[in-house]
Amino acid sequence: MVTAMAAITAGANSNQATANLQGLFAPAEEAPHARTWMCWASTKTIYSTSLSYFEDVQETLGRLASAIAENEPVTMLVAAELHDVARRLCGPNVELLDIATDDMWARDSGPIFLNGANGARAILDLNFNGWGGKQGHRKDGELPPQIAAHLD
Repeated sequence: MVTAMAAITAGANSNQATANLQGLFAPAEEAPHARTWMCWASTKTIYSTSLSYFEDVQETLGRLASAIAENEPVTMLVAAELHDVARRLCGPNVELLDIATDDMWARDSGPIFLNGANGARAILDLNFNGWGGKQGHRKDGELPPQIAAHLD
């Protein structure tokens, strides 16, 4: 049985977050998983003022997503207005999900997927803060609840 995904926010009320987490665990990094989640690099200024470098980053990200998609499902979070370029660079086997991002670091800004007994699942939101305010992160800070809503 799989329960609905819920976004559990850590930090704001640690007692409530702890209660919500009871019985749930984050699988080890090397554990089998059902999908790879990635974020599209969408903010040019993060990658210097060189447009060619930014385009190289996007091309490399697209190739990486396409290579992973040969072996497992890949979902790329990318704003709707960037779908054309992402589709061209990622290829047809990568699912594009209309969620805007600032940067490509899904491991840092994305959710932690939790599992529990009897198929229970949840998403843990660690309140990404742009590495202590070193980078703009408004869109990336909203990824966990948006993914939880998408997965119902």
